[in-house]
Amino acid sequence: MIVFLPMLTDEQVIRLKLAHNKTREKRLADRIKAVLMVHAGFIYDQIKQALLLDEVTVRRYVRQFQEKGIAGLLE
Repeated sequence: MIVFLPMLTDEQVIRLKLAHNKTREKRLADRIKAVLMVHAGFIYDQIKQALLLDEVTVRRYVRQFQEKGIAGLLE
């Protein structure tokens, strides 16, 4: 399934990458990577395989970002 995520701004991409570099929590790092991968054009199936997550989890991470932005993703 193709995922449509509104285009991230350059600032959002930078903020997500900085947050990824700073975090020691695997769960938060996976959330960030999932959103960045959707932004890069990956589909859910590719993301779940690459991150070793189930599709429901990947969808939840993307939905959190769509609804609450970066702050919500990192809750």
